[in-house]
Amino acid sequence: MPVRRLNGGENTDSVFSWAGCIVFACAAVSVADMLITDSSVAKTARFVFGVILLCAVIVPVASVVETLGKIDIPSVSEYSESEDMLMLQKETAEKRLSELAESTLEKKGITGVDCKANLICSDGEFTSVRCSVQLDSNNKSQRNKVTEIIKNELGMDVDFPYE
Repeated sequence: MPVRRLNGGENTDSVFSWAGCIVFACAAVSVADMLITDSSVAKTARFVFGVILLCAVIVPVASVVETLGKIDIPSVSEYSESEDMLMLQKETAEKRLSELAESTLEKKGITGVDCKANLICSDGEFTSVRCSVQLDSNNKSQRNKVTEIIKNELGMDVDFPYE
């Protein structure tokens, strides 16, 4: 049966390399321990072997800790850029929802309607969508139908602020 290699990228290669170093260190220490015959040197040699094995395990961990210390923490200005991105996403979503409301009304036979969706935020999360609708003079009588379509089919709250 062929040996399959995990393809996890650089991190997986690092773990395999670390494990290989530990296995090699264990094998080298075992061979050296078998070659030592003098009991007076054996205790000192075993202590040194233990230190070598400990270093084989700890040195890569220390390297990871050092790398973590070099990670940049975003500054306040970088957060403002993410807030700008959030505002751009909100504006794009509002535009798409406005277009969706208008096209849904057109499919139902109601034309000459201007819709403006507004995402309502609470505690940093979008909680609801309000659709402000402006009807032209020919559609004023269809106000209830427009409210029903937008509320039932799109789940948006509706208001008519321009009347």
